[in-house]
Amino acid sequence: MKEYKLSDCAKFELQDIHNKTHNARTRDRLKAILLYDEGWSFEDIAEVVYKNKRTVRRHIEDYHQNKKITSNNGGSKSRLDEKKLKK
Repeated sequence: MKEYKLSDCAKFELQDIHNKTHNARTRDRLKAILLYDEGWSFEDIAEVVYKNKRTVRRHIEDYHQNKKITSNNGGSKSRLDEKKLKK
């Protein structure tokens, strides 16, 4: 796999997003990207985030090729109306 290195700015931005998001899948993707940047192996990252090695590799490649940090599954539709969402 191609070697990727995050800029300090990109690393800070990803850490900030990680700290602010409540979505566990997004946080796992961000952890994988950040740990890989620190020199961790796919196997070690997979063990920490409880994913398989291929998934970790895909998360890292998706970020570096497409800046993708969220999953495409869309999740469930909100049951709250607009008024309640604004509270």
